[in-house]
Amino acid sequence: MALSALLSCLVSLTGCAGTQHHMPLAHLGASTFSFAPVGGEPVPDVPSCSGESIDARLDCFVAALAPRAASMGVDVSIAVVSGDRVLARTLGEGVTPDSTFAIASVSKMMLSIALMTLVEEGRVDLHTPIREYLPSLHEGSPVGAITLDQLLTHTAGLPVELDCDGASDDMAEIATSVGDLPLWAPPGVAHEYSNVGYTMIAAVVEHVTGQRYEDVVRERVFEPLGMTNAIYELPAGDTGSRVVGLDLEGHPVGVDSRLCRGARASGGVMASALDLTHVAQMLLAHGGDRLRSESLDAMIAGVETGQPHGERYGYALVRMPFGDMTLIQHSGRLVHFGSFLAVVPEHDLGVVVLVNRHTLPATTVFAAIDTLLGLPATPQTTVPLAGTLDALTGCYRDDAGRLGLVAITREGEGLVADMIGPTRTVLAPTGTFFAVGAESAEYLATSLGIAHRTSASVCVSAGGSD
Repeated sequence: MALSALLSCLVSLTGCAGTQHHMPLAHLGASTFSFAPVGGEPVPDVPSCSGESIDARLDCFVAALAPRAASMGVDVSIAVVSGDRVLARTLGEGVTPDSTFAIASVSKMMLSIALMTLVEEGRVDLHTPIREYLPSLHEGSPVGAITLDQLLTHTAGLPVELDCDGASDDMAEIATSVGDLPLWAPPGVAHEYSNVGYTMIAAVVEHVTGQRYEDVVRERVFEPLGMTNAIYELPAGDTGSRVVGLDLEGHPVGVDSRLCRGARASGGVMASALDLTHVAQMLLAHGGDRLRSESLDAMIAGVETGQPHGERYGYALVRMPFGDMTLIQHSGRLVHFGSFLAVVPEHDLGVVVLVNRHTLPATTVFAAIDTLLGLPATPQTTVPLAGTLDALTGCYRDDAGRLGLVAITREGEGLVADMIGPTRTVLAPTGTFFAVGAESAEYLATSLGIAHRTSASVCVSAGGSD
């Protein structure tokens, strides 16, 4: 059965053997497509705030946000850096600017800054294979060829999440177990967000310094920047000033709902909004007293991500166009917390928003920035696809993850994906094509796995025959 014939029978839903999930793909921008219908999140209006001072505009924005926060039952902490001033506002009973929230993946920024101080001291090199720093890796492990640069930019080809079930607290042992995993793709060929990569960075930091990575970050980031409330883990039974997180249904999540130690390296910091203003100030000062200017340049250079708005992912910093400005940011989500830190260098402005629920749309932060700058809603520019849709069609196979076989074909003016193989109850929300040339793309990256282009006959034989 030819690939075109196979997909014809899929389109007509006649039940070809071994195929599942016939899905039209929605183009989100650049080389990223959605595997599910795009409903779109509600975009907060930019309040009409006539106040001339930034204080008045911040108050206006918080007042406009308050009814929405109250309807969701969430606590919110907002802090703003404007020049040499720091402003803070909160929503929620008992919440203060010093209240700590889990900041999720914004934690990566702290580990990245600590690592760059070691780079400046000549103790690590960003482009040396990590086998030089992790002797616990088994000889011949493909993970050993990965560089710190690739770990930092999520281009190492590692899985998305660390398996915490029964995981050791010893970072060398964790690194050894990760080293035994198959790579989703050769290092450097595709960007796919990987928390495991930052676990490996923490293992390198521990081996090089002889200290726990939590202590390295405390000594090299928290204390020098004045982040007095920031911590990786509270002592047992001590909730401190920590805000209680809420699950997807709005129920409180106990303080003992913690990540395992290996996973905390990528998302385990608790900090206040005021703590994070010190990081924003460092970014706006282009390293300030903590990093050399050239180190920050390296951190924000980034790799192309194929994401809709032209985002480039650097060393735990995302650089993206924002109207005629540049936004440098990172966000974080856990089931029970959301976080966002962004700076606009052209206006010497930084914004931190923390919430005790995973829903924190980036559009809320964008609306805050527009309000503070006295601008109308800044339109998000969508990057067009480089190349043609025809170049993306073909058969893609994931040998290491959970994506399996995917056939991508044209249907009318768009693309259709057919998952070929066992029935899957979970699908990746989006997929991004990489190495897109005039004739074809070579990789399809998703949170379930990274598939490489293979012969059309592979999809044909797996999908059934006449």
